[in-house]
Amino acid sequence: MFISEGNKNILLVTTVVSFCFLLSVQSSFAQSFPKASPESVGLSAERLNRVDALFESYMSDDRMAGAVIAIARDGKLAHFQTIGGMDMQDTQPMRGDAIFRMASMTKPITSTAVLMLYEEGHFQLEDPVSWYIPELAGMTAESEEDELSREMSIRDLLMHTSGLPGNGQDPEHNEIWRNLDLTLQEQVAELGQQSLAYSPGTDWRYSEATNVLGYFIEVLSGQPFNVFLSERIFGPLGMVDTDFFVPQYKAHRLPAVYGGTREGVTEELWVEPRESELRMPKAPRGTGGLFSTAHDYLRFSQMLLNGGELDGVRLLSPKTVELMVTDHLPPQVSLPGVFGSPRYSLAGYGFGLGVRVRTNLSESQFLGNVGEYGWAGAYGTYFFIDPEEDLVAMFLVQLRSSGF
Repeated sequence: MFISEGNKNILLVTTVVSFCFLLSVQSSFAQSFPKASPESVGLSAERLNRVDALFESYMSDDRMAGAVIAIARDGKLAHFQTIGGMDMQDTQPMRGDAIFRMASMTKPITSTAVLMLYEEGHFQLEDPVSWYIPELAGMTAESEEDELSREMSIRDLLMHTSGLPGNGQDPEHNEIWRNLDLTLQEQVAELGQQSLAYSPGTDWRYSEATNVLGYFIEVLSGQPFNVFLSERIFGPLGMVDTDFFVPQYKAHRLPAVYGGTREGVTEELWVEPRESELRMPKAPRGTGGLFSTAHDYLRFSQMLLNGGELDGVRLLSPKTVELMVTDHLPPQVSLPGVFGSPRYSLAGYGFGLGVRVRTNLSESQFLGNVGEYGWAGAYGTYFFIDPEEDLVAMFLVQLRSSGF
């Protein structure tokens, strides 16, 4: 998830972006969506200046290098703005086709792939995961005194109620996913030798469960995870710059990466692309690892908003999208009021099949509507979809979570 001083108040950004958008369209981006003036789709051009001013203030305070902001309403591009630079030295302006490390914004795409297989009749959501991945059969609780009420299900993996420990809670568990020499199957086999942190369905812990879904996709489809995404989602949707690595000839489009300290200082993490970013990993991660652009991710988001279809390409049925963006949390399970930082709250939200879903407007205190859904990424990417407003909005930066 994205929590950083670089955009220190997600509530403020979302509030401003929700209803105030400025038209400033880059031609390369606009080719994929019809252009519209803000007023023609019910937005205020004057108020959109607040969006620019907010991000420009972060850059003038040396909190971030640059950002791309994109908003579509009624299926038309009403806002596309690049602000700042590709790095804090301003060696070049932020590009409209910049390729961002999407981190956890990989999860909604992985979840969409799972639901495509669900529509094809390969499984039911309540099926135990071990029916399809025998390596995960017989997992027990951490404590001998605890007894699991049931096995983890496919729905649990999609909802983060699987029993797997939360991110950062178990070093031994985390080490599985850090071992880049293992394939997805080998990582899952290692996971099956560990214990669950709690009984599935009794708690919500943001975890590496979506990595298991990546292997689940391999098992059901008979294809490598990355190949399935490329052939079934990226290619059909025209997401030409989305993959688990960036080809060398596109490396110049990767912005520099920064991180915020608890003291509010922005530090350089890396400017030049890492070698690992320029080659396909041995085990592409369902929970994170995709690279993408505003153009590509907007196409994915608009597909969901359209009920599973874009430009004549249908990936999901409207009813499956409805199921995906419905709160599935049991009554006794709630999301943490504070998630990673006092400045970021999931109060007023439930969780669907791969996305957060707003369930209570007064509790969330974000402008918008009940039913708004989306997610974010640890390197500063954030998107939301508001079906009632027929609106998709996102901002993309490269500022690693600071956690304060």
